[in-house]
Amino acid sequence: MQIADYHVRMSATVMHQPRVAWEASRTLVDVACSDVEIFAWYRDQVSALLGPVCHRELLATRTRLENPQRDDAFSVEVGRWRVRFEDELRNHAEITEGLHLLTMATRRRALPVGPGPVGSLADAVPGSGDRTDSTDGTEGPSDGDLGLFRLG
Repeated sequence: MQIADYHVRMSATVMHQPRVAWEASRTLVDVACSDVEIFAWYRDQVSALLGPVCHRELLATRTRLENPQRDDAFSVEVGRWRVRFEDELRNHAEITEGLHLLTMATRRRALPVGPGPVGSLADAVPGSGDRTDSTDGTEGPSDGDLGLFRLG
């Protein structure tokens, strides 16, 4: 193997599927609580990526969040979707990049105008200020990293 071949192989992007699933689930729940137009756009995008069954599940999530039966409804829905996304990514690794790109596009499209609750899209948008990263407890700017690692 020549050095040039090695460099090309080592510059591939590796996506950490659990992190992609976590960020996608947080974004999904934020969008489920947002206005109808953003939700409809996102619902159609997720359904195209994961299939029509997700369409019904997203509507059910929105209904549960509009009329919460428990104080931790937001967290419960994030957990529910994180597991769903992790399962999908484990069984269909080829959709990892698509889910990551959808999450990034959604963050850009659905940026709230004012400050939102902790865990909202405002926390996850690049340039939104310093915060504690919920996955590793470190301080630093929110750079929109979704578990991507650049090798090389």
